[in-house]
Amino acid sequence: MMGFMGRMKIMGSMRTKIAMSRSASVTWRRALPLLVAGLMLFGACQKKPAPANTLSATPDTIGVLKLMPESAVVAVAIPSVEKAEQQIQALLKRGAPEGVDMDAEITVVTSQMARSANAFEAKSVADIAAIKGLDPERPLAVFIGARKEGETPPSPPGQLEFERQILSYVGFNSIAPMVAVFPYKKRQEAEKFVAEWSGPGATKATDLAEPKTTIQTKEDGSFAYLFTNDTLVAGTSVEMVQGVAERMKTPASVRYGTPECPADSADEIVQLVRTDKIPDTPSSSTASLVDAASNPRAAAWQLWNGWIQSHDSSEPMVITWGFKDDHLTVRSRLLNAAQPDAAAKPASPAPLLHLNTLPKSTLGVWTMQITPQTRETLKTSGSAGLQQQGGAVAQMGQSFDKIIDLVGNEATIAITGPGSDASKIALLVEFTDGDTARETLRSLGFMPIKAETYNNVDIFSFVFPPVSVYYAVAKNTFVMAGTLDSVKMFIDAISQGKPTSFASSLNPPFDTATPRQQAFIAKRDLFTSAMLPALEGYGTVSKTQVDYTTKALEKVRDARMTTETMKDWQDTRLIVQFESAAKS
Repeated sequence: MMGFMGRMKIMGSMRTKIAMSRSASVTWRRALPLLVAGLMLFGACQKKPAPANTLSATPDTIGVLKLMPESAVVAVAIPSVEKAEQQIQALLKRGAPEGVDMDAEITVVTSQMARSANAFEAKSVADIAAIKGLDPERPLAVFIGARKEGETPPSPPGQLEFERQILSYVGFNSIAPMVAVFPYKKRQEAEKFVAEWSGPGATKATDLAEPKTTIQTKEDGSFAYLFTNDTLVAGTSVEMVQGVAERMKTPASVRYGTPECPADSADEIVQLVRTDKIPDTPSSSTASLVDAASNPRAAAWQLWNGWIQSHDSSEPMVITWGFKDDHLTVRSRLLNAAQPDAAAKPASPAPLLHLNTLPKSTLGVWTMQITPQTRETLKTSGSAGLQQQGGAVAQMGQSFDKIIDLVGNEATIAITGPGSDASKIALLVEFTDGDTARETLRSLGFMPIKAETYNNVDIFSFVFPPVSVYYAVAKNTFVMAGTLDSVKMFIDAISQGKPTSFASSLNPPFDTATPRQQAFIAKRDLFTSAMLPALEGYGTVSKTQVDYTTKALEKVRDARMTTETMKDWQDTRLIVQFESAAKS
């Protein structure tokens, strides 16, 4: 609740930055308020999920979602504080490392929140809401808008430098206009709550005929609120408060919860995102991809931009969050029929066959269907990026366009085993014609070294100090890897045409026959046995940080992100798998 009041007091007892060398208990306790605050807005919720492939009941949140004002960019709705709190706690307990008493940590954080809210007797977040006069058993929503051009944004609300740094890191460099819709039970207590939230200063009253109520507005325009018979609407944007009042007369049209876009559970948390109001971002370049490889924050931004992009239609993207049994699911859906420009961007879904060539030891893979836009981006930015490197790499850039013209429908990058060097990295690219691709590669302006012929396939090598790479074209598939043995393994898998055990060995197994646009799979060991040791070797992170992160990930089994088309909706799912309860 305190996040809505713009003060983030829940971390008021923190006086110094988190030190990685301190105990896991202290570190978790300090991280928990941010986890709770974030999950309360964007977290998991489904308490009694509907059976798979069946239409669930009308979502609990549909009523508050229909109050989304036209000026909002994002809507976030939860079925209730009580249900969300239960599921957040279940998720935290499932993911807690060994040796961390999550029940005790949750108790400490809840007591800190209660003290900050002057609700000292509260034993839960739901108790805090009730003490403030709100109804913890009914749905609520937060609507976030866009700041007008030239308007000076307020700083993040963190009270301490550490809090501001964390808020800035996750994207809150400023606070956007927002309005919250709260159900309430006790009008007098709710009035005290909104008065504390708005802060000192005079207000002016504006009466409305429908709904019959009064909007109270701070004279400086920094805050406004209104009460109906059972609902409090309040926020930092007068325009958005007025917009919610308008929606009470004329509700917004929402496809979520209908047969064409059914809810996975009646009580899941939901986001609606107006992609037409998201600033368009330039296409990724080779330089930005290089930056992302060495900068986790840049990598996350690249992934986010690839998932949520600007489109022309006012039809919102639907994002739902749910925690069920041993996995957390984030699902986004975008209606292709309402988004012609979006429908043209993804490639046609097809089975991602490169997954059938990976060894069981593979730790991580990203495979995708190549779009015409991808080819054009590679031509405009990839060749230029290569030519800037000079030497043999620049010569490669001069002939890069010829190779791109031959690229087929699928490309894959994989980490085939543990290690902190580049020897386990593999690249697979489908060509439309393997024979033409071989001739084109031979005619490039630099001289590869023929390593050997294996299974009737020529293998070549290049030396890019301090590493060597090997490549071959097996049938219509270009294969590049850090070792000769890896290239031979791929040649065998491609020549035999039989699926390897990688996808089938996952828990649960991954179906490679399903038509998809992309798939990203990362085992826990991708981070603990490859990425973290590499970052430590480069001096990017310390051994203490590596040890702490490894421990924090010990209950995570793998993460998977897939994109496919379902009922004319572009459907992307990110699933984080946790170890089963028996192991946790």
